[in-house]
Amino acid sequence: MYGFNTLKVLGKERKERLIPLSPQLKNVLERYIEYLKGLLGDEYDQVNPLFITRRYQRWNRINRRTIQDIFNNYARKARINNETL
Repeated sequence: MYGFNTLKVLGKERKERLIPLSPQLKNVLERYIEYLKGLLGDEYDQVNPLFITRRYQRWNRINRRTIQDIFNNYARKARINNETL
């Protein structure tokens, strides 16, 4: 995490964006990151992801397309369409 109340996200072409966090979300993310560090051990420092998947016996970052697919799936289940967003 970057600073006290923001999260640094790398976007397209490695463009940095700062996302504001509520205190509750910050707390949840800090606990989740500690969980990831325990799960990945030394690998965490090499990959340093926020969202991961396990493929071919290795931990990898979830790519942008996978996150988009997950988001679209939940939006469809919640009956949210592009016009609603």
